[in-house]
Amino acid sequence: MKHLKVADPSWPSRTIDITFAKAEGLPGYQVALERVCSEVTQAIEDGIKVVILSDRATGPDRIPLSALIACGGVHHHLTAQKKRAKIALMIETGEAREVHHLCVLVGYGADAVCPWLMMETIHKVGREGL
Repeated sequence: MKHLKVADPSWPSRTIDITFAKAEGLPGYQVALERVCSEVTQAIEDGIKVVILSDRATGPDRIPLSALIACGGVHHHLTAQKKRAKIALMIETGEAREVHHLCVLVGYGADAVCPWLMMETIHKVGREGL
């Protein structure tokens, strides 16, 4: 989905990082959510059709927003602006590990979910014959 434009040039996508610097502490959480909402709004203005909210940059120095908060926050932000129908909202998260997690993300406004950590775990189990 990150390279959707290759398959169909009329459907460009953009990945938006939903992590923030650990050094920013708790105040960084709210700032990051506001930044994500702003970047999604800008993506719509730039003609993007699919936005992917991703926590793949998570690491020792990068803290992810909750995928549920990012998804729900963006969904309600766009609904308030009357722009929600202009873009598909996809979530790429390591947070979703069970069917219930996927269902809740869809309930919070996601059009699709990629549970990347779960997928990588399944591949690892297969590779190592566990």
